[in-house]
Amino acid sequence: MVQPEAGLCVQNKDALVPTLHCLPSLVIIGAMKGGTGTMMKWLNEHPQLRSGMGEGNKNEVHFFPRDDGSSGGRHGCTWTHYIDHFALSNADLHRSITTASTTSRDPHSRVPLTFDKSPDYMRSHAAMKEIRAMLPTAKLLALLREPVRRTLSAFNHNCKHNRYGVRRPGAWTIRVRKPGLQPGSDEVVVDAVVQLEWMAREATKSNILKCKGDGSECDALSEEQARDHFQVLPYPCHASHFDSYYSGAVTALLATGNKDKTRLHEAAQSEISFGYYDEQLRDIYSLFGDNINPQSARNSSSSSAAMRARPLEIYFQEDMVKDTASIVSQVLFWLHLPPLPPKALQALSSSQEGLAGAPGRQASRDLASDVRRLYPTLHQALQRLYKSHNVGLEALLDKQYGPGVKALPSGWSYPLTGPE
Repeated sequence: MVQPEAGLCVQNKDALVPTLHCLPSLVIIGAMKGGTGTMMKWLNEHPQLRSGMGEGNKNEVHFFPRDDGSSGGRHGCTWTHYIDHFALSNADLHRSITTASTTSRDPHSRVPLTFDKSPDYMRSHAAMKEIRAMLPTAKLLALLREPVRRTLSAFNHNCKHNRYGVRRPGAWTIRVRKPGLQPGSDEVVVDAVVQLEWMAREATKSNILKCKGDGSECDALSEEQARDHFQVLPYPCHASHFDSYYSGAVTALLATGNKDKTRLHEAAQSEISFGYYDEQLRDIYSLFGDNINPQSARNSSSSSAAMRARPLEIYFQEDMVKDTASIVSQVLFWLHLPPLPPKALQALSSSQEGLAGAPGRQASRDLASDVRRLYPTLHQALQRLYKSHNVGLEALLDKQYGPGVKALPSGWSYPLTGPE
């Protein structure tokens, strides 16, 4: 039986038009709102690279499972299912062959490399474990962003996609309880912004209750009924919505040393944890061992040879904003590929200038500015929450790459005020 490996290609001869499918040689594992979409766009302009497609022709595959089981992931599916997401058209092959014939004598290089861009893999132990088992030789790319700004950008992104809601006005209150408890036991009134997916998931467990104002009479709501009692936040979301959603979660985490697991704050705390890069990378290094950053690469006398030998590469979104073309060029070198064609590079550089004023990005900047101005206590609390993780990340990068080789951008050092 054929064993899976990065770059393995299989032709589907049973299809109406025979197509070639190739397992990815690169997996962009995160982080969400860390620049993964921009990186995918630029890499797809390279004639020898093509990203996979998720369900409904979405540009994120999300094949491997999440730890919380909330969505995504196909438990029990094999590489023969995974490879279906990476089809190469005749146009892809022609473009790659034309380019490879002038840049390489290796006939295998004429088949494009495929890659998977799913930015939630990085924070999922289950996903990274399956990637390690299925694609041990694939290269992993992580793009990191200062975690407070990442949280603000993700909130704006989720709001744009109608993922948050508030309780509709009325005489009834909505409460959440811990599983297995009777009404009236350890219930919390839901009067803040909630993640609608979390609320619907809790409703399927009979944990969302509709109660009279005094809490004397409660009934469990079905998922459909629970959705009827909430209205989607209008886009763009305001700083007050951000405060409503995160303030309780951040306060609880700071008060308990980052260990609070309050059910009402579960979704917000999960989103906050996207920025715990030190924990995520330590887990990946533990899973992959020396394969992820072999001693031979760290001790190489040639910095370029060491860089190319690394299975995991890390870049910062802040550096991409300053010079996207330079970071993409480094990634292509790491993948043993020639630079982007001049015409593609020029077109991409021009489009990036136009994106700076895009409505979504402007809304994200406005939200960040308003939160800093109107809710400075919450903004500073987030910085305190992430500070220890940033220190841990810096120490981890120094250990893996050498002191100062992967230094955190200046914006990651917080000018903290107030109590630590």
